[in-house]
Amino acid sequence: MKVTSPLLPPLDAVKRNLDRIWDSEHVTNFGSVHVDLETKISQYLNAPHTSLIANGTLALMGALTAAGVRAGDGGEIITTAYSYAATAQVILQMGLTPVFTDVDAGTANLSPREVYKAITPRTRAILPVHCYGAACDVEGFEALRRETKLPLVYDASHCFGALHQGRSLAAFGDAASLSFHATKVFNTIEGGAIVCSTPKIHERAKRWRNFGYAGETNIDDVGINAKMSELHAAVGLANLDIIDAALDHRHALMKRYQDALGDVSGLSFLPVGQNAPYCPLMVGDAFPLSRDETYGRLRDAGITVRRYFYPLITDFAAFKAFAPDPGTLPEATRLAAQVISLPLHHDLTLDDVAFVADALTSWAAPKYHHLK
Repeated sequence: MKVTSPLLPPLDAVKRNLDRIWDSEHVTNFGSVHVDLETKISQYLNAPHTSLIANGTLALMGALTAAGVRAGDGGEIITTAYSYAATAQVILQMGLTPVFTDVDAGTANLSPREVYKAITPRTRAILPVHCYGAACDVEGFEALRRETKLPLVYDASHCFGALHQGRSLAAFGDAASLSFHATKVFNTIEGGAIVCSTPKIHERAKRWRNFGYAGETNIDDVGINAKMSELHAAVGLANLDIIDAALDHRHALMKRYQDALGDVSGLSFLPVGQNAPYCPLMVGDAFPLSRDETYGRLRDAGITVRRYFYPLITDFAAFKAFAPDPGTLPEATRLAAQVISLPLHHDLTLDDVAFVADALTSWAAPKYHHLK
């Protein structure tokens, strides 16, 4: 049983979009399929200042750039160690220094209080992650942005279809990045988007993704080639037609997990967005098996699970030079030692969920307590 599976639209739907591309011979550089998808995603998110990007990592780099962060100026960006490595890799690729602060115990999201304590004259931006599609303390971060005047950019990679107070989570902050990688709830196989809060920031993002061009003969900013191709947009258009049904199914699967395991001592779920991009289960001390023992047992039973997010970014060799003092990330460290992401994808059935849940509940029975 796979932990995830790409949402693939009907092949005929993709072929119809490919026919449009072949008829036009416009395969990249903002052809009609790209423009169509960008328009429809903007409408879906109710976020008019949205630009499609070649992948989610470039989308994060572009969001920071569009929000006014200058590459290579020796500054710092405050972010979380409890995330995928790309969050920090973007900062380093921009010639800036990541500063890692702790997360809130109940949400796995960056704490505005901890961020505030880490701000120095070298701070150039704040980069929280809406982990598992669950909203950060957006009100707390907005108050921090107003007080400090620092750019606030969200890594919203997990957030397609996730809302906060009726708004897309990608619509908060000065800018936010979305990932449309094949493993995400909505995908273009490879792709992403930048969502901007104002037309001015949006114009910067659009120039940045196309080498900095402003018109045919002017380059006003230093940019990069980060355009989404027509081929990837063709997949996205077809997936957009089926995304609501896919989100409903994921929500039903998540609810079944929560109903089946909610009363098992030592097991608890971290918050997720309405889009249910992951199913993060915490294996606590009251469960008869450790997290890693549980991980091994599930894999032995043919159930592929992952430890998202383990290890912390600061535990990778590439980032150890930027790790804070030992003991300064207690909540992030605890989460990384206890979390397992259970299978959750569009191909999964309710019976599959029951199979996983039955395995976990059987190991919680008294006869297994000696295994602790």
